[in-house]
Amino acid sequence: MTTAKERWAARATRYVALADKLDASAAALIAGHNRDHAFMTQPGHIPARARQIAQSDRAHAMTTRATEYRAKARNLTAMATRNAGDAEAARQTVRDGFTLKAGDNARSVHYGPCVIVKVNAKSVRIRTASGFTTTQDKSYIKA
Repeated sequence: MTTAKERWAARATRYVALADKLDASAAALIAGHNRDHAFMTQPGHIPARARQIAQSDRAHAMTTRATEYRAKARNLTAMATRNAGDAEAARQTVRDGFTLKAGDNARSVHYGPCVIVKVNAKSVRIRTASGFTTTQDKSYIKA
């Protein structure tokens, strides 16, 4: 039985391999293209030009998919390196460094400028500029 992190790492490896394969295919599609500007701007229907444009479109789609696969692989790798409780530990670090007290002006991430009404262990009671009073986690309040 494998762990979730091992499955994520294996999937990320597959995504990177697939992205490399798509990039190679896209490069092969556009390798033999005619770079003649006059050929590409001739009026009328030219079957060779239509084929070349279609190949360029397919190559662009392949490159876009390869970029998406690489982004998925990065996300899976990031998920595999995160541990449960990391976010809470980061919030607790911010809470421990909280120095504001009641009556101080602050800025809430959600509500904008506010005044601190009361400071609790993990949260603060704030009053917004419009007079609305609510409770926010200390990690969402900036001096």
